[in-house]
Amino acid sequence: MTIKLQKFTYLILERIIKLMDYDAIIILSFCSTKTKELIKLTRWKVSAVTYTPVNSYIVMHIKEVNLNKQSTIIMVSVPQFYYGSETLKLPNSMQTFGLFKISKNDEFAIQVLKDFRDTAILILHRYIMDLFLAPPDIKLQITSDTDLNSIILFDNTKSCGLFGETAYANYTDQLFSKFENLQEAVVEPFVIGSLKENTILSSTKCLYFCHAGVHTGSLLLHFKGYHAVFRNSECDISVVQELLEKWIRNEAFCELKSVTILLRSLCQFQITEFHNDFDAKSFDSLRRPAIYDKLPDIMGVILEPLECTDFLDIVRLSDGRVGSYKLTPKYFQFCVWD
Repeated sequence: MTIKLQKFTYLILERIIKLMDYDAIIILSFCSTKTKELIKLTRWKVSAVTYTPVNSYIVMHIKEVNLNKQSTIIMVSVPQFYYGSETLKLPNSMQTFGLFKISKNDEFAIQVLKDFRDTAILILHRYIMDLFLAPPDIKLQITSDTDLNSIILFDNTKSCGLFGETAYANYTDQLFSKFENLQEAVVEPFVIGSLKENTILSSTKCLYFCHAGVHTGSLLLHFKGYHAVFRNSECDISVVQELLEKWIRNEAFCELKSVTILLRSLCQFQITEFHNDFDAKSFDSLRRPAIYDKLPDIMGVILEPLECTDFLDIVRLSDGRVGSYKLTPKYFQFCVWD
């Protein structure tokens, strides 16, 4: 039985649309300009849209954190539309898209013609973004075997993650250099070779490097962002020394809020070579809280709050800002209090 949605009152329509999955809402918006406008009137919103290229596919993952709600849309480039596909054109666009049912659960793939892949997917992206109350965060997940020339740069992409086992430094630099004003970067692979001294990773606001290795020292000493985590690191104690000294004298790391360095299993900090000339003081609850809970979620990587009662406190000379650090043979943590 066909149900004419436009016969319902606005409140009923709003309730119906908000109960629908995100992919179903987007498919519904294709029906007509009036339907699209009705959907926009419901003022629906999402937290983030993540794109993951996989061969000829691009997987679009839509998520609303507050509602614990998510959906996935598959876009695929094809030489010609699959047999049985429904074709459509978006308003103010000459591009044709194909809808094809891919499961018994009414899941659809959106097809674009291979010759117009990049243009068509960008048009579709902008169309979907226009449905939202406010533009969501755009994130991109790339595997280390992805052809860099095939990557589509979506408007306002603020987060990028590189995943896989290994990646060459040149590839890593080229990937992240594609983005301006990068807010979040995750690097999972072991990176072979030397990253550029001015790599974009050193200026991203939040950096999570899973297998940082020998790259830790150079990246950290050139870091201009807020939060950085370096796991599986090889790092000399002199890097920690230089970081703290420059932060105290306000010579660098002006925006820094937290740093964590976790060493590889066979590595240790030579603490006996660390010179504590900072007039560091033990925890005082009158000076700052015991828990540092300002750590962000970096592309799905949740950073736990720091228990700082056994951290030592130092003070930046220029403005009296308090920072706290903990140094052990296996790890270093540092945070700055508001």
